[in-house]
Amino acid sequence: MAKSAPSEAIEAYIQGDTSGQIAVGKNILQVGKVHGDVVYHAAPEQQPRARARPRPIRKRPRRFPGLLDREGEINAAVAALESPEPVEFSGEDGLGKTTLLRHMARHPSADDFSDGIVYLQVGDKPESDILQELLDVFYERDPSMKPTDTQIAMYLGEVEALILLDDVELPREKVQALMDNMPESTFVLASPGRCLWGEGCAVALEGLPVEDALALVERELGRALTPKERPNAESICKALDGHPLHILQAIAWAKEEGLSLEQVARKVEDPVTLKRQILERLSDLQRDILKQLASLAGAPLDARRLAEMLKVRVEKLTPELQSLQELRLLEAHSPRYSLAGTLGEDLQHLWDLDPWRERALDHFTAWAEEHHMAPERVLEEAETILKLLGWGVGAGRWKEVLGLGRAVESGLTLRMQWGAWGQVLQWLLEGARAVEDQTAEGFALHQLGTRALCLEDVGTARTSLKKALQLREALGDRIGAGVTRHNLEILLGPPAPPWAERLFQYGGPVIVIFILWLLSRQTQVEIWLKDGCDREYNPGDQTHLFVEADTKCYARIRLDGEKITGKDILLTPGKPWSTDWPFKDIPPGEHRLTADFRRDVPSLEASLEDRDEAECSFSVRWVVRTLALDDDQNLYVGGDFTSIGGVQANYIAMWDGSSWSALGDGPGGPVWSLAVDNRFGSVYAVTETVPTGDVANIAKWNEGSWSPLGSGVCEPGS
Repeated sequence: MAKSAPSEAIEAYIQGDTSGQIAVGKNILQVGKVHGDVVYHAAPEQQPRARARPRPIRKRPRRFPGLLDREGEINAAVAALESPEPVEFSGEDGLGKTTLLRHMARHPSADDFSDGIVYLQVGDKPESDILQELLDVFYERDPSMKPTDTQIAMYLGEVEALILLDDVELPREKVQALMDNMPESTFVLASPGRCLWGEGCAVALEGLPVEDALALVERELGRALTPKERPNAESICKALDGHPLHILQAIAWAKEEGLSLEQVARKVEDPVTLKRQILERLSDLQRDILKQLASLAGAPLDARRLAEMLKVRVEKLTPELQSLQELRLLEAHSPRYSLAGTLGEDLQHLWDLDPWRERALDHFTAWAEEHHMAPERVLEEAETILKLLGWGVGAGRWKEVLGLGRAVESGLTLRMQWGAWGQVLQWLLEGARAVEDQTAEGFALHQLGTRALCLEDVGTARTSLKKALQLREALGDRIGAGVTRHNLEILLGPPAPPWAERLFQYGGPVIVIFILWLLSRQTQVEIWLKDGCDREYNPGDQTHLFVEADTKCYARIRLDGEKITGKDILLTPGKPWSTDWPFKDIPPGEHRLTADFRRDVPSLEASLEDRDEAECSFSVRWVVRTLALDDDQNLYVGGDFTSIGGVQANYIAMWDGSSWSALGDGPGGPVWSLAVDNRFGSVYAVTETVPTGDVANIAKWNEGSWSPLGSGVCEPGS
């Protein structure tokens, strides 16, 4: 199909406002900086294809010499690979997960995969961006080509490779979706909390055995331990639970301060006291470096940027960075630096980092506005900006969120990071509504609808673009409305011809033609929540649900695919159907309301039933409902959640003062109340169900398992 001709207003806008062009499926997307992106139909010759790279691919991390212990974990993983089942190494940072992946990448069994071996560090990237990155490993494409989700699944579905993903911080369902896109490949994951449940081989890492921990001490010292040093070294290793990174930090601190192992053993009782001892001896500038890096939630910074933020010369900063690196508190990613292990999380409990986050947010907002005409320059700091945006949303710093989000969103589009782009657009929409900025809201809705159009999500595209058009027309934004109207016509086709309404007066065959045109015209149905779709609600919130159509039709309303109306509802143009919509009985997580419909033409009801649907997505926040503390100062929390602090935990979790952990697979449902019996080490949870399937809703956790308690109570929380 030839490219659609734009109106004069759109054409003028395009000539002065675009920053790049992308081929997406059957469309061409021109990226706009002011009024938003414009979509055209692409002719067949404008639709590029990806080409397979020569196989096998060998994208492996560097070798790791001298792996200590971990033979049991390696053997379990290799056995699982022969199945082939996914494998996961989980545990806090610094226990050696990356080391295991590097070893697995060189294991002889890894060469059995016909399409090769790929290692990626993924962090909390959206799964769609990880899939895009994997596509680029196995296929060569034009730099301006963005495959749709369907195309990515088609390309990667046939790949048979070993995929090693490091530092995975995705929810379980996202990990599952990632693996479902590559069904012929085998995945090995390293994650801070367990992601695999019910399938594959999940290996929870613990500290090193004493003998291997002592070997690590000797490796760090560069010599063998003397008989006198050995008991002290053993005491240090036991106090630190054999944690490799903590042991390295203790030895590095001893070398830096000129301490003997006996002195270190006397000072170190556990990992917390070790870190406090080290932090107390740092200079003010070194502590400022750690605070600023900790404020970025793991994102790395280069030395020059850090110097600007701390208002010191790079020459003064460099030796301090080197010293912190030698203490194993920093990791170098030339030319950037980040905190080692879980130090960032630890510092959040020791220091107030909000002033440092505010400093970083202000710095990057001003810097991004200064470089808003150079999206590639802004994208160099994309990881840091995304972390700051997430914090800014939680802190209600909407002005900065809107400024920083606008600065980075077009660059994410051009770099093909459409998962991150979608997240930024949602933040922009939330910020615009929070400050009642309708211009910004219209832009965010336009971009969300345009993105959905390109990704073939018709329901979201239609709803978002129509709302954007209404806002822009009400504001008198002629060019913005023209851009949105153009994209809507690409999605839905042009409006009815102006002469259509006069056809009835001619009668005969012309009326038949007109009726056929009416029947072929696409019915447009909208479904929305009064307080907005594509946002998060609290369980106690209540709003109204609306459904409207531009032609007479019947609609069925569904929540997550399940019908919620007793019978089909009749929709009449200009008369929206509505009902109260409470969230108290909707489980936490992401949800999707849809309205599928059929035209009110009796002879065609059967064939046109469920011919199309409108969509409204929303999510319900996870909630902590109850707390309990045991005699060892372990804090238990219960509520409606399936993860906490990056750890997979079903409805209940324990905080031991330094990290979260799950209590088995959970008690089977949302927890309303908790109690601790310190005499027998038991935890009691009042919930809706228990794992055995009995009617009881009180469960007991003892000796590593859940069991029902009697016949329960009548209502949760009673």
